[in-house]
Amino acid sequence: MSYTNASRISRLQERINLALRETPEDRRKSNYSDYRPDNIPKIVDGLMQAAVQGGAEGIEAALDEFDRLTEREDKIRAQRALMQFLLHHPAATELGLRVPSLEERNPWKVLPSKRNP
Repeated sequence: MSYTNASRISRLQERINLALRETPEDRRKSNYSDYRPDNIPKIVDGLMQAAVQGGAEGIEAALDEFDRLTEREDKIRAQRALMQFLLHHPAATELGLRVPSLEERNPWKVLPSKRNP
């Protein structure tokens, strides 16, 4: 892998990390629930269509579509769709892109609990 290619993939991963970062404020504003039927399959299909050209260009196009989506869609819902897209699109796997861990995405959710001495 060339330096230019590695640099591009690194920038894509950083962009994914930022896109999937959630804050307590994002969670408060959201009405998304993993336990309720939703329109996520439609959103994932839109991301797949954006990435039809494949490779790094396809992933960039899907991330651009994600950015447009967050302007009109619930951010948490769009993030869940992006995670599903990344898990199922072959270019993401081929490029070595990954969904960041829960600790990276939502550090505020994994803080150690306070214990009384």
